[in-house]
Amino acid sequence: EVIRRAHELGKALVGICFGHQIIAHALGGTVSPRPPFNFTLDTIQLLPAAGEPAAAHLGLGSASTLQLYKAHGFQVTEPPPGALVLAESERTPVEMYSLQANVFCCQSHPEFTKEVMLAIVENLKALEEDSPSHMSAARAEEAVRRLDAADASPEPLRALARSLLARAPSTTTHL
Repeated sequence: EVIRRAHELGKALVGICFGHQIIAHALGGTVSPRPPFNFTLDTIQLLPAAGEPAAAHLGLGSASTLQLYKAHGFQVTEPPPGALVLAESERTPVEMYSLQANVFCCQSHPEFTKEVMLAIVENLKALEEDSPSHMSAARAEEAVRRLDAADASPEPLRALARSLLARAPSTTTHL
């Protein structure tokens, strides 16, 4: 209800990973499990949106792809009604979406660094084998190999999130 009310009031909403999912759900989208747990550095393909490249729509220049870290077991399968899907990846069809001028959401983790991802690998390996998030030694080796093979490019999304949140009114509104 808080998310719906904030949206009705035109408040800036920026959703990352679970935030991306819960905002979609609250505003009429669909979220579904994404087995196995998706943990990677992934190529995110920016899509045309509202008659212009998503990169231009988002103020990201002429980029056509971004490299972003991902760690999730659920994903948005249908964005909220009226949302623009701005990006997709091989395993996640709704990587990013926007809704009106106040909502921007992405499944990836632009806030993560390589060090954070490597620490998560170690934590997932340490989980009990019957845990849905457990990472086998083979999957952990593959994850580390992929993380070491390329660098993420999160700064454009970090700048976008800062910009959107800076536009939010500074006065307190009780939702």
